[in-house]
Amino acid sequence: MKKRYWFILLLILFSGAFFLFQLIQVQAQQNHQPQNTPPPKSDKPSMVYTPKVFYLTGKDHGSQIYLHPQDLLEIRLGTEDGDHYLWDIVRNQGDLLDLINQPKFIPANLTRPGPLGSFLFKFRARTPGNAALKLGYLRRYAEPPVPLKVFILKLKITPRLQPKTVYRLESNNIREKKPEFSIQVSYPRIKNLPNIPLQEKLNQQIQQVPDQLLKDFKARLLLKPKNLNQPWILSLEYREEFKSQFYLSLLFEGDRFCSEAHPFPQLSTQTYELSTGRELTLNQLFKPNSQFLQVISAYCIGYLKKHNDPKHMWIDTGAAPKAGNYRYFTLTQEGLKIIFPKAQVAPYVNGEIEVIVPYHNIKNLLKIDWLKEY
Repeated sequence: MKKRYWFILLLILFSGAFFLFQLIQVQAQQNHQPQNTPPPKSDKPSMVYTPKVFYLTGKDHGSQIYLHPQDLLEIRLGTEDGDHYLWDIVRNQGDLLDLINQPKFIPANLTRPGPLGSFLFKFRARTPGNAALKLGYLRRYAEPPVPLKVFILKLKITPRLQPKTVYRLESNNIREKKPEFSIQVSYPRIKNLPNIPLQEKLNQQIQQVPDQLLKDFKARLLLKPKNLNQPWILSLEYREEFKSQFYLSLLFEGDRFCSEAHPFPQLSTQTYELSTGRELTLNQLFKPNSQFLQVISAYCIGYLKKHNDPKHMWIDTGAAPKAGNYRYFTLTQEGLKIIFPKAQVAPYVNGEIEVIVPYHNIKNLLKIDWLKEY
């Protein structure tokens, strides 16, 4: 009887010890298991935008889609007879979408019920704005091509948010008004840049634009005839075209009037590499021997002829692949902006003409790596 009690007691002690051992093992594994928490956020702002891809089907007919420039649309629409019918573009209103490739017919998996195939469209959002896309289901070679059914999308393309930066721009204004003349000049100064000597260097370079214009204007004022009562005018404003922790692009625009037939336009652009304070030229944005001027020129000429009088001889000469034609440029979120002064590619009354060359059109030529991802 005593042996039986001893056996039960030992069995209880052994079971308890085994349970305790297992509990210790589980606790140890939990202590060493990686925590399922997101990685800490970096304070360094991301300069690379990864385009989103929107996958749509016939069920999305009538929808409104919100995009950013460079985002992609993949639209797959079914057909029951790929030999005699096809989907095609009926209207691309606003011209804000680029068709990446021609519609592609994809045969269906015949082991499953449904359409015999589908047509795949791929678009890329180009610039901000509102657009409408209409695709039609047409009978091949039919005249006139009347759609049997349609697929319609409303599109709203909005600019991407600017990357956060640790510095800011403060406007400086020069205002002088007298009977003989009027001066209204605005220019920026960089504030809160961690590197103070670099900040001063950049501000000195930026200020050279208004300083030179004021110097020239006041020199002309000394020669103004005393019997000329008409006031002379100098105006200059700036626009922040692109601002990040790495680069800053500025555009200066204004007029100088000294009793000429019409005001003389004032135009200047500046793009700075903030890590060095260096002002960048087009040559410094692109790889050596990349023939970038030919590529930019071809895009600009095509764009200008599409949106202006294609027979105007100024386009071919004013947008030819010559460095002097492309001396005014800025970076933007959407692409490389080229500014053509008045009377360079169109009549003077048309004003300055701006063309944005999308980064994806020049990505293989760029020297600056992060721009290739836009």
